[in-house]
Amino acid sequence: MCKFYFTILLVISSLPVFSQRVSNVQAQGIGDYVAIRYDLQEDLPGQVFEVALYGSHNGFDEPLRVVRGEIGPNVTSGKGKQIEWGAQKELTQFSGDITFEIRARLTYSPLAILNPQVESMFRRGHVYKLQWKGGLSGEKLRLELIRDGFETQVIDNVINTGSYSWRVSEDVPIAENYRLKITGQTENSINSRTSDLFAIRRQIPLVAKFIPAGILAGAGIIYIVGRLGGSPADDDPVLPPPPMEGL
Repeated sequence: MCKFYFTILLVISSLPVFSQRVSNVQAQGIGDYVAIRYDLQEDLPGQVFEVALYGSHNGFDEPLRVVRGEIGPNVTSGKGKQIEWGAQKELTQFSGDITFEIRARLTYSPLAILNPQVESMFRRGHVYKLQWKGGLSGEKLRLELIRDGFETQVIDNVINTGSYSWRVSEDVPIAENYRLKITGQTENSINSRTSDLFAIRRQIPLVAKFIPAGILAGAGIIYIVGRLGGSPADDDPVLPPPPMEGL
């Protein structure tokens, strides 16, 4: 008969941008199987994990296979999740202590766009930082500029780092109804998110372009009016009246 002592090892996997947490792990022997309860926390709503249970009997090299419950692919976050392991069936010849390890691998994380925000304004020829969170580490993302639901420009195809420095091309048409679309493909699913509306405008405002010309034109008008007025200029010579004959 197998003799089991349950020592639970908590596993928290983390990456620079993404993290998930397994906590509050508890195990209890019930007849010929072991019930293991745990909490799984997400960082973004809608994240999906693949959960596996490992044991120390084989150096944690292979996951335990006679399992059921909230384990395997497509596990979502929550508290009080339970795995049942058929200990007597899987380890018929084993006797000793077993330490358990639960591993939760993030397999899907919805994208969320942080910048551009609603009603943002970008100018042609300037550099702006596009920012987002979610997706998977190392996942390849496609950044697109769309307008009225149609792609107008592929900004770039990048590795997911959470940000991208974008120089707005000077030939992008001026409009108020642009959106940023980010798309990534994760295994058999497509992960896509579209931003709120933002505007792209001229590099230099149109009014600013015309101010210098207007100032010069105004100065010219003042000068011409002054020259054509009834009073002579201060530096014009005043001629004496001609002599009158016969006096």
